[in-house]
Amino acid sequence: MFKMAERHHYISRFYLNYFSPAKHPGKVWVYTGKRPALQSIKRYVANIENFYTISTEKGDSNIIEKELSKLETHTGRIIKKLHGNDFNLTKDELETMVTFISYLRARTPALRDSVNSSITMERTAMLRMIASDEALFKKEMGENNEITFKEFKDHVFQNLESMDMNMNSHEATNVMTFAAEEIKKMLSEMKWNFFVAPNNFNYVTSDNPVFPFMNNWKMPYQPGFAFKDVEVYFPVTPKISMLGTYMDVSVSKVVTGDTVNVINSRIINNRYEYMYSNMNEEEFSAQCDLTINKLF
Repeated sequence: MFKMAERHHYISRFYLNYFSPAKHPGKVWVYTGKRPALQSIKRYVANIENFYTISTEKGDSNIIEKELSKLETHTGRIIKKLHGNDFNLTKDELETMVTFISYLRARTPALRDSVNSSITMERTAMLRMIASDEALFKKEMGENNEITFKEFKDHVFQNLESMDMNMNSHEATNVMTFAAEEIKKMLSEMKWNFFVAPNNFNYVTSDNPVFPFMNNWKMPYQPGFAFKDVEVYFPVTPKISMLGTYMDVSVSKVVTGDTVNVINSRIINNRYEYMYSNMNEEEFSAQCDLTINKLF
């Protein structure tokens, strides 16, 4: 069946547009650990072909992309309000922001690849077990299957490395939705702070812009969102970053340049592959008083 070709942004376009340089609207500086490149958000940045497309009886469907677009429309008005330094969000506005943040976390390749890797290992291990135990084979396959245990065993061990164990489109969608709703439950319990960058300082963002952080936490695994001492970061625009905690306090304030640089270092260290900024290499180095190579 013909598969529609459409590029889906896993980091929202309207959001990335806030990180465009004033002289280059619709573009963003992309850092990968090498020399940064100024790229078109619409064409090249944070998008994958048919990332949310699912197969149905009527053919391929973009219903997930359309539903996410509705959420982005509502969130866009709220971020515009924050961009105007109005941090007095209503209960409904804050709930919408938390929903957007939760889905932004869950819809990235970082999360999908992590889950897919676990599922692939689990499925591979299960096939190995079944192919190594005739009693388990009969239990799992039933008595009336058309393949013998020897045929199954030979097929598995001859072809296991080339078998596709990845999630299908529906499984990936279910994982995204489940993860987003679970994350939302925890983030809804948090107090949210708005940290405004001073003049001549800017926040950056990444392809994994919503992340939990704890001091002295050992990588490569991240802390869970439910830990009482966890901090959750989300750079809203180059001038505003949100910080969620379980502390019973919520503030809006202008922070120091040093604080911006500390938050930026955490954003960079928690990226999956890419960092996005309205600053070119010279501007970014000047802000941080560091070279890009020291930050990556």
